[in-house]
Amino acid sequence: MEMKRGNGFSRRAFLAGCLFALGVAITEPYSLMMIQPYGMSADFIAGAAVVGLFLLALLINPILSLINRRLAFNSSELLLIYMMMLIASAIPSWGLMSILIPLISGVQYFATPENRWGELVLPHLKPWLTPDLNTATAFFEGTSAGAAAPWFGYLRPLAAWLLLLLLIYFVSICITVILRKQWVENEKLVFPLTILPLEMVRPSEGGGRVPPFFKNRLMWLGFAISFLILSLNGLHYYFPEVPAPVLLNSVRIFRNTMSLSFFLSFPVLGLAYLLNLDIAFSLWLFYLLGVLETGWLNIVGFSLPGPLDPFAEGSIMASFRAMGSMITLVFFGLYLARQHLANVLRKAFRNDPQVDDSDEILSYRTAILGLFIGSALILVWLTLHGLPLLPALVFLFAALVVLTGLSRIICQAGIGFARSINIPPVFTTYSLPSQAIGPAGYSLLGMQFSWSSDIRTTVMASTANSLKINETGRIRPRLLFLALLAALVLAYAGAAWMMLKVGFEHGAINSQQSWFFRGSMIRYNIGYITDKILHPPTRDIIMPRLGFTGVGMAAMGVLMFLRYRFLWWPIHYIGFPIANSYMMSHAWLSIFLAWLLKSIILRYAGPKVYQRSIPFFLGLVLGQLTAGGVWLIIDFITKTTGNKLPIGIG
Repeated sequence: MEMKRGNGFSRRAFLAGCLFALGVAITEPYSLMMIQPYGMSADFIAGAAVVGLFLLALLINPILSLINRRLAFNSSELLLIYMMMLIASAIPSWGLMSILIPLISGVQYFATPENRWGELVLPHLKPWLTPDLNTATAFFEGTSAGAAAPWFGYLRPLAAWLLLLLLIYFVSICITVILRKQWVENEKLVFPLTILPLEMVRPSEGGGRVPPFFKNRLMWLGFAISFLILSLNGLHYYFPEVPAPVLLNSVRIFRNTMSLSFFLSFPVLGLAYLLNLDIAFSLWLFYLLGVLETGWLNIVGFSLPGPLDPFAEGSIMASFRAMGSMITLVFFGLYLARQHLANVLRKAFRNDPQVDDSDEILSYRTAILGLFIGSALILVWLTLHGLPLLPALVFLFAALVVLTGLSRIICQAGIGFARSINIPPVFTTYSLPSQAIGPAGYSLLGMQFSWSSDIRTTVMASTANSLKINETGRIRPRLLFLALLAALVLAYAGAAWMMLKVGFEHGAINSQQSWFFRGSMIRYNIGYITDKILHPPTRDIIMPRLGFTGVGMAAMGVLMFLRYRFLWWPIHYIGFPIANSYMMSHAWLSIFLAWLLKSIILRYAGPKVYQRSIPFFLGLVLGQLTAGGVWLIIDFITKTTGNKLPIGIG
């Protein structure tokens, strides 16, 4: 689908993109708090954006075309709207807002004499980073009848955090710009999450009003299967006599010390079918190897000294080994990109005319300067708020490694669901002696859980996928940057407004999403920080963790060397950094099934049959996401709560 550059950016497409991005941002918090705990924008797959594009391409656009063909959006305009929804999807739930507002409020509201937060944490936090106790109480318990909602109590903390977050997001975009050509053109990563939206807007050769993707019977068969199965689960909640297919089960293994989950996720199945066989193989293989390792450690009773850290699924050893592997993934990738990076630097500092950056949303000079100046300003923000310079450097290093590594994993093995099992605040607490961090530093690290920890979607990954999509959309790059920035700001404001509105009216503590809004997440994170203040990590706790970080770096280096040195080497490295994650525990079976089906089809039916079967598997993805959206609407209309549909992997 060839298009002239620039025909996708029009005022109406931009305004529509703003409207849809805002819609994503305000719908997600409401649905999480008032309807059911599984979000449509919780993960990298960005279900709300996919469903929004589905409605535009199949219903709204054909209707506009019937009225007047000039009213209909062209393919580039549709992709612009989708990209703005995609970037907005990184903000309202697991990407940021569902952690940020409860955390900055909960550190006040859930402070008790027993947990000593008022003594150990709050005195070290700048007053403008959190709302006062009365304002936080109004969010969690709601305002009394006739009382005014304390909106102004959140203006200062949300503005203070927005300053830091804009810097982080800008640095993320700069890194994506610097690496785009390497990932897209040189290494030719698959970018699985871009395939479905591109197919949905691909125009008909005969100029028909409906894209050919929606005329494919196999697509509708896959759509019907996943849509109906999820809908049976939805009906079962209303009418228990309706049988509901069981999509999730588990068995206890290794003397009942752990569980092995068996979950059928149609989005994962459909996306994994698009992966190279060796990548899909590595994802489920490394997960099962991680299960075997964790089970064996449980049986023999081996563990590193100290408590299990937040989000360290599997074991402490696996968590720090994963961080080491993520570091190698990023830096080995930079080594492979050394020629491209040299070109970037020549363009940035010498304006080399032989290096073309006209296809980038920022010039290479802006991206390089933005990376270094933005990082410096992040360090200034952190140090001014209580984190000493050395731990601030370590924290920023870890954060950029995790964000870049996850983005690489999503672009190369984008099953739509991933999370790091070692997070920047935890890595920082064990990388330096406790006296180098101090109580104020620990307290500020606790607040950074909001954007750097339980993240299942990121602005960097959304930007990377958007830039890949724009190869087809051919929207003028500099204008695309402004559109993405507008979507970010709108999403931040819209998600914050809706979350506070629901909290003030109904009390966030009554939310359907108990992890975020009833104190579990807050106690989990702040409890970890207070434990570090009261019991600073000693050398015998720190050194083994750093040792396994080194083991992870070396093991990942060997895997990557074997992969690039020997063509016959069958195991891809990409599954190693996320092997023990919660997300993989729910995704491995679907990945295995996709790998098995694709292997059989390619071996016995051939590549042509595989190509013809792709719409069926894309239909599986679209059907389940659409069913999730439809049932959210039904539950909203009927005022039904708690209909826990597995929209993604839960």
